[in-house]
Amino acid sequence: MTLDKKLGVYICSGCKIGKCLAVEKLARKVSADDEVSICKTHASLCSVEGYECIRKDIEKEKPEGVLIAACSPREKTEIFDFAEPVQLERVNIRELV
Repeated sequence: MTLDKKLGVYICSGCKIGKCLAVEKLARKVSADDEVSICKTHASLCSVEGYECIRKDIEKEKPEGVLIAACSPREKTEIFDFAEPVQLERVNIRELV
């Protein structure tokens, strides 16, 4: 992903992530980055509501890259399958923090 592209960052606070990590503080820090055009937190990104939040942003804002900071990328792979052509990266902040 090149730095001149729009990037959407989504940080999950579910699965006890929010109890171990200052999710809102992290979101503020990420939002300050010039390459990040969207930064949102959600209590359950793998839920229907979480998926729809990301999907609607992809449709409306057209980011070229989406970073999902949540549980392991090996989990729930089918949930984060977006029809839009977007580069997707998942970062494991549940087990690795």
